[in-house]
Amino acid sequence: MPVIMRRFMLLKNYIRILRSLEEKIVSVDEFTEDFILRGAVKRYLHLAVEALIDIGFRICSLLELEKPDRYRDLARILKEAGFLSKGSADLLELWIGFRNIMVHAYARIKPSRVLEALKSVKDLECIASEIKRNVDERKLDPPWIKDDAIVEVLRKFRVVFAYIFGSYATGRAKNRSDVDIAVYVKEGGLSWKEHVSLMHSLEDVVGRRVDLVILNEAPLLLAYEIVSKGRLIYSRDDELRAEFEAKVLREYLDIKLKIGNI
Repeated sequence: MPVIMRRFMLLKNYIRILRSLEEKIVSVDEFTEDFILRGAVKRYLHLAVEALIDIGFRICSLLELEKPDRYRDLARILKEAGFLSKGSADLLELWIGFRNIMVHAYARIKPSRVLEALKSVKDLECIASEIKRNVDERKLDPPWIKDDAIVEVLRKFRVVFAYIFGSYATGRAKNRSDVDIAVYVKEGGLSWKEHVSLMHSLEDVVGRRVDLVILNEAPLLLAYEIVSKGRLIYSRDDELRAEFEAKVLREYLDIKLKIGNI
């Protein structure tokens, strides 16, 4: 599932939990006395606002927008980028401010204010709905790469283990990002026809351009980047994979040590 969509799903679940908690509250006095219930409400209000903040940060990253100096700046940035109306941006700024109060231990907030916020969670739904509509219209969230589909392709070739690396491994992929896949193949390697066939088959299942790296032939620095920061998606020989990873790490650290001594 795409990153932004996952955050929207989390927000939806948090709001569902908050509505369930609201049904348990009989009066402000009982809410004040029930530390567990009050703590749960504060926690899920916090998580709900955090989900919106994470969505905003993701949008800023994908579109290379201005980076906020303060959390509250996010509302203005989203408004200026056309993701929120002025009214919704003002509401988001207020909710971010409320979140800041809740997370600081020294800032006490009256239970009645927490309850008031709980009864206003519809605000969060409206803000999320407006952002999601714009995300969908712009097709902003890169599609999630399904490992299972990739694995089915890899099994048809002489691939021993494989990684996704680059932007899809770090969570920084954009809608037009290529998918970087590295494979280690059995002794003898792949012919040029097999290489192209594997690349095309992978492109068919991921629905976008694939940059395919054969780990057996990769330069040390690239192999290190893949092994250290990539995401393993397939392995039919864990012992061989462990040996390869250890070899790459050892050679990289040896070179780094030599360079440091020059």
